[in-house]
Amino acid sequence: MNQNELNQLQLIFDSHDSKKQNSVDMWQLRKILKEYGIELSDDDLFSLLIDSEIINDGQLTFNNLVQLIQQLKRRNFDSEMDSEIHFSWIALGGNQDKSGYIQVNQFQSAVMQLGLNINVELILIKQTEKKQQLQMEGKKLFVPTQLDFEEYKTVVTESRNEILM
Repeated sequence: MNQNELNQLQLIFDSHDSKKQNSVDMWQLRKILKEYGIELSDDDLFSLLIDSEIINDGQLTFNNLVQLIQQLKRRNFDSEMDSEIHFSWIALGGNQDKSGYIQVNQFQSAVMQLGLNINVELILIKQTEKKQQLQMEGKKLFVPTQLDFEEYKTVVTESRNEILM
């Protein structure tokens, strides 16, 4: 979160912290999130609270609130990323239902056309090493020429991590 977002959130939080103890009742979370511009279903709110494990006494501190919102943003980002991965899978010839295979060389070509300096084969070698727990001591690893959807998703995710580094 940037400083402006934190300042806005602090103002909203403080307006609900009537006792000025840097904590609010967790049941006020929905109101705080709504004022901040986030509306969640009951199921999503419950899931967020269960997954976060940061509220243990029924009170929510400002730091807890920041953690919850960051967790929510990560979830939303992951969901958007999954949609983008699925769309690119189809564009490379994969099936709508995530079945089938795409050709690694086609994938590498698309990456290069986008101007990204990512070696798909090297990522596949690293994945294969992890899977087989082998070291390259004279052993030749089999690097696939086709990827199913889950393999493709893993490569894209690892590629994204390389770009961000």
